[in-house]
Amino acid sequence: MYQLRIDISKTKFDACLLLDSKTPQRTFGNSYDRFRELVGWLAEHDAKAVHVCMEGTGRLWEPLADFLHAEKFVVSVVNPAQIRGFAQSDMRRSKTDKIDAKIIARFSRAQTPMAWVPPPPEIKAIRDMQRYVEELTEHRTQEKTD
Repeated sequence: MYQLRIDISKTKFDACLLLDSKTPQRTFGNSYDRFRELVGWLAEHDAKAVHVCMEGTGRLWEPLADFLHAEKFVVSVVNPAQIRGFAQSDMRRSKTDKIDAKIIARFSRAQTPMAWVPPPPEIKAIRDMQRYVEELTEHRTQEKTD
């Protein structure tokens, strides 16, 4: 099984594919069309069985993780603090998205994180409503102080 590591941000994500002898990297836009492009890129590298690992940063990772899970990829979502600790233990000081993708790749190879399973739709809906209420409460508090 090949390893694919993703460092995701609001507008793009960096992918680092660990093959037997090389580690191709590519940047994609953070949209559904680009998710499909990622699958095509993996096919170009003949990577059929792939374990994907990404940081659980905010909510940015969720659409891509849902998409990849639906496409039958094994997906792991890791706490960013674990990745940061791993990078610090390895004395990594540089910080770019491509370097982060490589660090996530090395972390995943060393730690073999558990596979993520999306929550059922009912749980997702409740979680989204809770987040919405929290946003409204925060907005209301800001309005009161202004």
